[in-house]
Amino acid sequence: MSKSALRRWLVVVLVTALMPVGCGRKTHCNPDGTPSAESFAAHGGKPSEEEAKQFALKLEKAVAAGNLAGANALVDWDTLLDFATDTTEGSSQFRDGFIKGAKQKIQTPASFMGQVSSLPAQGGAYKFIRCRDQDGQLHVLFRLLTAEGAVNYHDLVVLKYPDGVRAADIYTAGCGELLSQSMRHLYLSVLAADKPSFLSKENSHDVDLAKNMNKLQEMGDAVLREHNPSRAIAIYDALPNTIKGEKVFLLLRMKAVQSSEDDAEYRKVLVDFQKYHPDDPCLDLISIDHYFLTKQFKKELAAIDHIDSVVGGDPYLNILRANTYFAQGKIDQALRFARKASEAEKDMKFAYETELGIAVSAKKFSDIARLLSILERDFHDRVDTWLKNPSYAAFKASKEYAVWKKSRTSK
Repeated sequence: MSKSALRRWLVVVLVTALMPVGCGRKTHCNPDGTPSAESFAAHGGKPSEEEAKQFALKLEKAVAAGNLAGANALVDWDTLLDFATDTTEGSSQFRDGFIKGAKQKIQTPASFMGQVSSLPAQGGAYKFIRCRDQDGQLHVLFRLLTAEGAVNYHDLVVLKYPDGVRAADIYTAGCGELLSQSMRHLYLSVLAADKPSFLSKENSHDVDLAKNMNKLQEMGDAVLREHNPSRAIAIYDALPNTIKGEKVFLLLRMKAVQSSEDDAEYRKVLVDFQKYHPDDPCLDLISIDHYFLTKQFKKELAAIDHIDSVVGGDPYLNILRANTYFAQGKIDQALRFARKASEAEKDMKFAYETELGIAVSAKKFSDIARLLSILERDFHDRVDTWLKNPSYAAFKASKEYAVWKKSRTSK
């Protein structure tokens, strides 16, 4: 295995985490490969809620500034990689090489925090939601939003060290597992590819996975570097059936299909994910689009409600509810949920934009005037360009428009 190949595989797993295997050492891992409470405690202490909040605000500020180095400094990558490679399999030389490659890659724009730090420049956002105590550890919850409005959640387990508070691991809702688990899966897969004797010859899944690790690299390159979704999908289609259900392959296929904007193919990959991972924690988050595209609105709303319950409440989910009701022609409910989102989080631009889109469609002229004023005043949007769109013709012919226009010129 070349160093360049290892680095490219690391990029794939780190990026899909923005979207399990056994354990070798009893003191560090639970049976499902997740770090144990004792393991976290061995690496650092429990911060106070105020200390955790200050950590979260620092991370939010670093990401907002596009400061990758600053964001990475708030993650304890040593501990996270210790969890990822915590197994009796493989030599210390192999483990050290893997960790060295990972540490080099986390400093690049294509890395996990590199992708997070690039969000604001692309029109997305990374927002601290709350702190919460869970299983004896303090967690910090962040909402990740893309410019298109796609949502993910990062639940950071934070520890207190002599030099401050840092994240020791990160649960990504879009993958349904900890980042250390995603990297652990990669570590054991690369180990198997490098050391075939590690595999059971009777296990065709493991053998096929090891033989096709280069396909994971090729899919990652096609999606992330070449921006060629058709090639990525073709690579997936040619995989052995034994490994087509692997989450990392499915998530890359999903990212490729999203880039291709092929709704029919997108529905297929969502159905496949449900088939291969029916009990996966990330299924609700992934299924929302599927239910929307197939007009299963009751199921979509139930999935949104469940996510809301799991994360402890998030105003942004009211935007998803608003879109669901709007798709059903239930305008009043749609406007009500969009307004609830903006009332709960005054700086959530998506909420005002969603409400505006609904108001324009429903010809709610007073609401249109109010929302245009907010977006122009508070978010510095150039609303004059929007008014050139034919969908605003009825508004421009209304008395509400005349009053709104006059109020602008008088300022």
